[in-house]
Amino acid sequence: MFVFFALLPILALIVALLIIKLPIRHAAGISLISAVIAGMWIYQVSLTGILISSGKGLALALFVLMIIWSAIFLYNLVSEAGSIRVIDRNISIFIKSPFEQFLLLTWLLAPFMQGVAGYGVPVIAVLPILLSLGFEPVKATAAILLGHSWSICLGSMGAPFYALEFVTNLPTRDLAVSMGIFVSVALFCTGVVTCAFYDGIKQVKSGLIYLIPVTCTMSICLYLLADAEALSFLGMATALTGMITMLAIYFIRMGKSEKIVLYSDSLKLSEAILPYALIFGLSILFHILNLKPGFGFSFPGYVTGLDFIVAPVENYSKILYFKHPSFIILFSFLIAALLYTKKGVVDGPILKDVVKKTIKKCSSTTITLAFLLPMALIMTDSGMTAKLSEATVAFSGAFYPVFSPFIGLLGNFITASSTNSNVIFGGFQESVALQLSMSAAVMCGVQAVGASIGAAIGPTTVLMGTAAAKLSGQERLIYKKNMLPTLMITLVLGIANLIIIGYF
Repeated sequence: MFVFFALLPILALIVALLIIKLPIRHAAGISLISAVIAGMWIYQVSLTGILISSGKGLALALFVLMIIWSAIFLYNLVSEAGSIRVIDRNISIFIKSPFEQFLLLTWLLAPFMQGVAGYGVPVIAVLPILLSLGFEPVKATAAILLGHSWSICLGSMGAPFYALEFVTNLPTRDLAVSMGIFVSVALFCTGVVTCAFYDGIKQVKSGLIYLIPVTCTMSICLYLLADAEALSFLGMATALTGMITMLAIYFIRMGKSEKIVLYSDSLKLSEAILPYALIFGLSILFHILNLKPGFGFSFPGYVTGLDFIVAPVENYSKILYFKHPSFIILFSFLIAALLYTKKGVVDGPILKDVVKKTIKKCSSTTITLAFLLPMALIMTDSGMTAKLSEATVAFSGAFYPVFSPFIGLLGNFITASSTNSNVIFGGFQESVALQLSMSAAVMCGVQAVGASIGAAIGPTTVLMGTAAAKLSGQERLIYKKNMLPTLMITLVLGIANLIIIGYF
């Protein structure tokens, strides 16, 4: 009985989404109600305890949602200003070869965009570029969904990572480095599949000249920044390192010596990329300065009727003014808005439109996280997550690490979000690892990357891709191309997890 009611919030979410087909925000509300009922009725949590855990969940939601709102706000500004169009045209000037264009856009540029905004922005922004360059719509859509999936756990200036960190309370560096190891595995695998999508196995062989050195340089960058806990610009910096490496190899191979004339419209290329350069520069500056002013929340502890102890916490979900990604993004937004207004590409009505689009894009996500994070905290604080992990250990034993990334994938498939998957299953993965006397940081790292890869077959992202490519109603074609590679990459992650867990 205890195990069934521990599973009830997750079952309610699955049934509401996949069987009743409710919107994610409604399903999340039902899941929260289920957690409250199970927590109070079966796990004997008082109303005060429910309110404390819910408050902790809302504090975490505030931290993550500030990043999401500001990132989408900035993207809508640069999109309205025409920055994406300028970047698009200059890519075709820098790289003439269709294969290199295809690999750069799907495997590296889309992840760079993911590092800033996420939540479907790379698909919306980069897929039209691929189509304008003449790539076949189904191939382009499948490739961008899978090609950039390695970066989703690093996206939105670290929002998925912060969500996972908060629901697990693992040391930041340990979790970041562990996740980085699996990102490197996923990075190479998605690169191989992207090459195969372009022109079969023969293209993989010729693409190794890019895949191997680019993966190596990106992995080094990833490790160094993860070790330094530079999380807000981890995704951007890793993708940027890859782009620079690939372009260097391309220019050496092509022996380019002629002068490149950059395309400019209302904006020059330097002005188009200014917001991203500002985010990158300010992130590094504030990380070095390590300024501490900010605010956090304090919550009392409590004991459930089953003697499960919840410790009090201080400065919970602390938001630092000079390190939280949302403030960095907003600084960049203000500077970019001033420049674009002066250039005449942005005015009052356009800014109002930017605000409207941001509200429309972020409203559902806000409600969803405001329900899911309290649900996750109630499950953890009541002892439900611990009970689920005990049952899982009894069933799967020492082979659980192979299945761990599939849990992350399932979470993304159900909720259409790597962040949501980490919220729901992060605490569970940690608890299972501890039950098995395995590294919780490693297990949660593979959870994050499994959730990331799951976006390649997530119903919402697939629908977004087909809509952008004008393929609505033909989603089965995308699943036909992406399903097997996605599952195979997840299996590789599971095997890698088993090996790494054994080593640790």
